[in-house]
Amino acid sequence: MQTISRTFVTLVLGLPVLARAAEDDWNVRDTLLTEAAAVPGAGTVRVSAGGGLNQSDDGADSSVTSLGASLLWSPVTNLALGVSSQWQGGSFTPTASVRWQLLSEAVAPVNLTALVRFRAVGMESTGSELDAKLAFGRTLGRVGLTGNVLVGKGLGHRGDVDFEAASLASYRLTPSFRAGIEGRVHFELVDEFKTPEDMGRPFGLVVGPTASYVWKGFQLQGLVGWSSPRGSAPTGVVAQALATFDF
Repeated sequence: MQTISRTFVTLVLGLPVLARAAEDDWNVRDTLLTEAAAVPGAGTVRVSAGGGLNQSDDGADSSVTSLGASLLWSPVTNLALGVSSQWQGGSFTPTASVRWQLLSEAVAPVNLTALVRFRAVGMESTGSELDAKLAFGRTLGRVGLTGNVLVGKGLGHRGDVDFEAASLASYRLTPSFRAGIEGRVHFELVDEFKTPEDMGRPFGLVVGPTASYVWKGFQLQGLVGWSSPRGSAPTGVVAQALATFDF
């Protein structure tokens, strides 16, 4: 039993060592729908801002569907702290998060980062939520693959459990330019608190082609695709953009 305990402690304490190698700049950058599987280097401060427009199938005018800004800080190796605020549906949603990189592709098969986030307003806009996410990624030559899996638990009067998965497959055309396909889907694993979003489509989906440009500490990404919100909101074309800058 003592041998097993020592092995477990050694493994846990050794995980950060496997994540200390230098990362490719692409691997440490969040995209519009997917969060990075690696953490920026110690001392990095990253500011991000983005927004989106939606054109519904019923011919309604384009409108701003969301605006957001975030700040990410890596005080030490493998650890990042983040705060953000998003405007959507006429209200702001502040969040706070902690990321810990467990594995680096430089010395392991994949990049792997665990994330815990508190959302003041959950996915259904009914009370706060606590999320746990795993982000994993792999680079194969010029091809980059990133995936996210999230489980969120409603707090307070809403005890529902949300599930979200996102992925990005991209190809590096030049050292500074990538293009690919990105998508995200979410639905409820446990649905006890009924809201208008529970009437209609059981899941929400966003998917489309994307392109990113990185120059030194600056990144610009755009996505034009198709959005099918959970519930009865109309489907339609969506266009989103994200800009980030490292200090």
